[in-house]
Amino acid sequence: MDLLLADPRISPAGLGARDSLRLEAGLCLHGNDIDEGRNPLDAGLLWVVRKLAGDHKYLGYDALESKRSAKGG
Repeated sequence: MDLLLADPRISPAGLGARDSLRLEAGLCLHGNDIDEGRNPLDAGLLWVVRKLAGDHKYLGYDALESKRSAKGG
């Protein structure tokens, strides 16, 4: 760590930098943008919910599908 910080081209980056990159990438932070009260549909995270392979349903699949149907998506 000291070797990296000794290089004048390198400077430490904190949570602000992480949050900027996270927001640009469209990623959510648990407890800030998402929590147990928001499902992936409401949080705009359907792109991270895997598609089904045959009859293999993941935990919460039925609940998510009922919400998706209710929203017309």
